[in-house]
Amino acid sequence: MAKFEKIEDFLEDGSFRESVLAGRRDPKWESWLKDNPKKAVCYHRAVAILKEIREDSEIWDPKRKKAVLDRLKSSRRKAGRAKKNTHRVTLHVAAVIGALVLVAFAWLIGWNGVEKKPEVATRSTNEEWVIKTSPAGQKSRIILSDGSTVTLNSDSEIRYRPGFSVAHREVYLKGEAFFEVAPDSLLAFKVYSGTLVTHALGTAFNIRNYENMDHKVQLTSGKVSVLHGSARENAIYLDPGQELILGRKGRLEKKDFDASKALLWKEGILHFDKAPFDEVVATLERWYGVQITLKNRPGRPIIVSAEFQKDYLSNVLNSLGYSFGFSYTLHQKKVTIQFNGNSL
Repeated sequence: MAKFEKIEDFLEDGSFRESVLAGRRDPKWESWLKDNPKKAVCYHRAVAILKEIREDSEIWDPKRKKAVLDRLKSSRRKAGRAKKNTHRVTLHVAAVIGALVLVAFAWLIGWNGVEKKPEVATRSTNEEWVIKTSPAGQKSRIILSDGSTVTLNSDSEIRYRPGFSVAHREVYLKGEAFFEVAPDSLLAFKVYSGTLVTHALGTAFNIRNYENMDHKVQLTSGKVSVLHGSARENAIYLDPGQELILGRKGRLEKKDFDASKALLWKEGILHFDKAPFDEVVATLERWYGVQITLKNRPGRPIIVSAEFQKDYLSNVLNSLGYSFGFSYTLHQKKVTIQFNGNSL
């Protein structure tokens, strides 16, 4: 097998193009990737280019073909202008775009002859997005085309526009996710979560962006900057072990956090540290895919500190009910919690 030192080496290889465009797993390439981890970035970039060509060629009408070619030509013109204005290394980018145009033309005239297969990702009707979700009661691990990995918590979603890892590395998050970002000196990795924008190059961090909860950015390795709103001059930098909290009232707070506790959700462990009862209820609904109704709720705040290791919902409710004075009924996916009259 060839050395495959550059992105175009992959694009020019027939077996590589065929396996990616067909949307099938190829044990030969999976084995090669394990033996050559340092070349993963080039590999995933080439995969992203071919996938975008395949997605753009889904509708075979002249208008669609013209739009694809116009966009590719525009990319070449932009690369040419960048080359005139700067003396930075743009030959590599131009070579990649040239290879992309070459492969795109070949694809449009039927060079590969691969039938379009349905994608796992979801696309919206108004604007094209690639969407990955983890429904309530589940967690998902996603490998992005740049080699970065994302672990999605329950009831969470990431979305990004076509061209990820080629033209941009911008991800939009709803819910909670742990990101392990592949290094890239040209394209910064950006996560948009509500009014926060987290910038990174190669690092690992956790972001929580659930409704009706404090939003958090928690850094475990590397370095990130976080913007609140559009004020670039107010960027907040985090070092490993630091978190930025955006409270529900809009207050920003930077402090240290315990990563060994904050990331227990990745291992399927529920951990509550002085959490309001509403937050506990919302978390249980996401983790177990249920709907919880509260009855006869006490007027005083209920604060929960507890940990449950991969336990059944019934055991969690039994423990909490004993501590905070409530009983419950569980029918299919609906839970009713009834507080005792003398609780708290």
